[in-house]
Amino acid sequence: MRRFSFALALWLLFTPALADPAEELARRTRDFDSRGWGTRGHLRASDFAEAEDFLASLEREFGGEELAGPDLLDLVLMRHRLKGLLEEWRLLDLKRRDVRAWLPEAGEIPAPAENQERRPGIIPEFLMKLEDACGNARSALENIDREDARVNEERLERLLKLTDGQKLKFGAQAIKIKTPKITELRRFLSDRKENGAVRSETRARELRWLEYTEYFRWDVGIDEGPAEILQLGKRLYRKTEEDLAAVAQKIDPTRTWREIADDLRLDHPEAEKLLDACRAEMDRAIAFVRKKGFVTVPEWATHVRAEWGGPNDRTPYGHYNPCNPSDPELKGTYVVTPVTRLKGEEREQVLQGNNRAWIRVVSLHEAIPGHHLQFAIAARRKREPPKWFYNPAYVEGWGLYCEELMFRHGYYDDRTRLSQLKMRLWRCARIMIDVGVNFGGMTKEEGIRLLVEGVGMERPSAEMEVVRYIASPGYYSGYIVGRDRFERLLASEKTRLGAEFNERKFHDRLLSFGPIPFSALEEAMRQ
Repeated sequence: MRRFSFALALWLLFTPALADPAEELARRTRDFDSRGWGTRGHLRASDFAEAEDFLASLEREFGGEELAGPDLLDLVLMRHRLKGLLEEWRLLDLKRRDVRAWLPEAGEIPAPAENQERRPGIIPEFLMKLEDACGNARSALENIDREDARVNEERLERLLKLTDGQKLKFGAQAIKIKTPKITELRRFLSDRKENGAVRSETRARELRWLEYTEYFRWDVGIDEGPAEILQLGKRLYRKTEEDLAAVAQKIDPTRTWREIADDLRLDHPEAEKLLDACRAEMDRAIAFVRKKGFVTVPEWATHVRAEWGGPNDRTPYGHYNPCNPSDPELKGTYVVTPVTRLKGEEREQVLQGNNRAWIRVVSLHEAIPGHHLQFAIAARRKREPPKWFYNPAYVEGWGLYCEELMFRHGYYDDRTRLSQLKMRLWRCARIMIDVGVNFGGMTKEEGIRLLVEGVGMERPSAEMEVVRYIASPGYYSGYIVGRDRFERLLASEKTRLGAEFNERKFHDRLLSFGPIPFSALEEAMRQ
């Protein structure tokens, strides 16, 4: 017995204690972050095996039972990120036909610190690394078509561009990132751009479908594909038309909602007073939210100002420039279209778009409780993993959700409600055009007509809109997809918690996680 006790004492003395699971996870998080997997939107070829091993070690070492709360969420998010990067590499051939997957970035060269001497050897070190990578890149890109070559030519030049800070730190030496194999790669891309195979429409559609599906699965965090998302858009479009007709009946039973909406456009501030009107509506919304108390509005999250946009700003309804997380005051900007610089018919068109009924809605969407509150709270969050994600459907969906939230709490009169519903109809049409034009079932002209005849948009604006949807498959569907997810989450939490449900706590908790994928957000809300 004494021998056993003595042996046990020796074992306890010389065997290192198991690491605290939370501390070990924090170490693994730092390791993950140092590899750039969280911030880059793609894996490099050299990362693939290492990323697989890293994910396997997470699965092996953390079952989840030993973690709770924020630590468990961090683990979920890190796994989600790795699985998405690995699956995209396996499924999407275009990831392997992306020059970024093969070459290091000049922007990652560590510039000397302020108190260090300049290191002239650092550029040659990078060039040697680059030269080795170029051969692999050239082989991987052998079968690219003209469109791939055009895109990769642009990406290559961005990869090789030093940051302004690096240029200052490296001194006056004329840094030209150039090697024999880089020269050959440039020549190859230029030739293939002119003489390569032309991508067929079938192939282009197939690639868009894959990208769309993977984007919604891993960035947005939902399992639905284009077909299901299209049905959501159609269903809500019909519901919005019904809601518009009902509101129009309350306002004037003898007129259609389109006729009433046309009249609302004529009730707008003068150009010189538009900015003041937006500021007043923003302040009015903040006061209303605080009075109703359905979400917390800390004083530090109210530093948002309405300002004119720049000379080239042509956003028709205003937009939000986020606060900088390093700014202690977290100042954000609600950017108002600079109508005072416009003349004649163009000025009148923009003013009609910024009519009094609409600026009441857009001001809360961009400021509080919309995007500024959302970004200010996210900026205060210190834990790293949510910063690996930017879910556009979460961001834009929150703005739309807030529009409906304010209606439910009695913020709108009937005319404001009609204006808000008209804009919701536009967002629903976006889904129908996004999926229809990109994947078949709708021509570009049919998409334009839907915006003009269905939503009431001017044809020049409608033409520009459809071009944007074709250029970014999936992005503009995210507005309605995100709003729908927030509404679903609200309903499920009410059911789960019953009498214990508290709307303020629900919204505060929801915002605390930042723009993470909805699959992770739903899991976090259940913890």
